[in-house]
Amino acid sequence: MIAGSAVSMALAGLFHLWVIPERWAHAPAHGLFFLFAGSVQIGWAIAMWRRPIVRFYFIGVVLAGWLIVLWAITRVAPAPFADAIEDVRMIDVTVKIFETISLSCLAYLIYRGFVADAGWDIAWRTIVLVILTAILAGFMTYNLGLALEPVLPQLHGSVNIPWVSL
Repeated sequence: MIAGSAVSMALAGLFHLWVIPERWAHAPAHGLFFLFAGSVQIGWAIAMWRRPIVRFYFIGVVLAGWLIVLWAITRVAPAPFADAIEDVRMIDVTVKIFETISLSCLAYLIYRGFVADAGWDIAWRTIVLVILTAILAGFMTYNLGLALEPVLPQLHGSVNIPWVSL
């Protein structure tokens, strides 16, 4: 379970890094966000692989859930620094599958640990609380992006980058 979670999150992070040039051409803010998200995911996966502690389980669930929620929001409303709703692409679905696998493995580990220590009712409450935290993080990030649009207009829209060909 630990290895599956770490590998799944690392793969999601690698895909996020892979699309940086394309996303940067769309809007520099998106490229920066994908650089941040991919780097954090890979960093978390390395830390989890090296030292799988319970704290990392919680961080991983929030991280994966946050990115899943944020992606879902940007499929029904325009992403910050964008003018239109994003399409659902195969690479998006692939990344969300990896994040869901990681989240599921970690939620199971959290649940199993809490059942052993405190009982199933505390375990379920803990899982629900962690997932609600991820949902809240997704909506807060979306709204933060919207708030930053007028402050950082240079991160909106297309720019011409020689190493990106679309």
